[in-house]
Amino acid sequence: MKVHAFDSADWAVVEDQGFSEQEAIATIEDALRDAASLLPVISKNVNVIVRSNSVNTIPEYGIGARTHDSEFIEIWFDRSLPCGAAETLRSIRQSVFHECNHAARWNVVKEDYRLVESAIFEGLATVFEREHAGYEPLYGKYEDDTAMQV
Repeated sequence: MKVHAFDSADWAVVEDQGFSEQEAIATIEDALRDAASLLPVISKNVNVIVRSNSVNTIPEYGIGARTHDSEFIEIWFDRSLPCGAAETLRSIRQSVFHECNHAARWNVVKEDYRLVESAIFEGLATVFEREHAGYEPLYGKYEDDTAMQV
């Protein structure tokens, strides 16, 4: 498993706010090890790219992530660090758990992109993130009667 950071002038911007490229890489490496220890089917060849990208972040967290396939995860952050350096690193860690669940599932199940399959795919990753990274993301919280309203 490898973590790659895109070269960017944004690293200097965020370093002034207490967020460094080295900390981001170390956080991702630690999370990869922890998540992989719980996911025996995950590939040993997972590559994670970390970069700044203020366009596609979740506003409440200042980060975003995507798993392209069983060996490629991308994580990005808003260089303005709207939640601060420490919270951004925490969100990155939890996102690694979520995305590792996707990567592992792609080694055993072929996603067919139907709505039901996508909902299950996201739901399983959200539960894994919640249960093993100690995180309750906003997209995983709902009132008990929410399902009844659909």
